[in-house]
Amino acid sequence: MENINGKVFLSIHHENAQELLYNAIFHFTQENDIITASFYSKSICYGELVGLVNKTGILHVILNLFCTDSTFYSGTCDFQLKRMEDVSILYGNITLSSEDQLHQKIILQEITPS
Repeated sequence: MENINGKVFLSIHHENAQELLYNAIFHFTQENDIITASFYSKSICYGELVGLVNKTGILHVILNLFCTDSTFYSGTCDFQLKRMEDVSILYGNITLSSEDQLHQKIILQEITPS
C-alpha cells in the first residue's frame, strides 16, 4: 500500500453505502505500517480510526465515532487502496456496532489539496 500520510479523503455515495459516513472527511497520518485518521461529517461530531497495513497491503482498522444525535458507534473495516488516474481510492467493508450490526461498503476518494 502506498503511503497516505497527510492525505485527505472523502467518503462518497454509492449503492449499498454506509449512510452514516456519507460525506465524511478523513485526515490520515501514517508511520511505517501504522495508520491513524480523524474524521467528521454533518452527522459525525468526531471520529477516529487506527489501523495496520498487513503484508498483502490490506489496511485493517478499528474506529470510533460520536454523532451529533449523541449516539456512539465503534467498528472495524478492511480497506484496500486502488489508484485511478491521479487519485487514490480506499474501499472496503465496514461493520459498525449498534443495536443492529451494520455491515456495509465504504469508498473513500482522495481529495488532498495540491
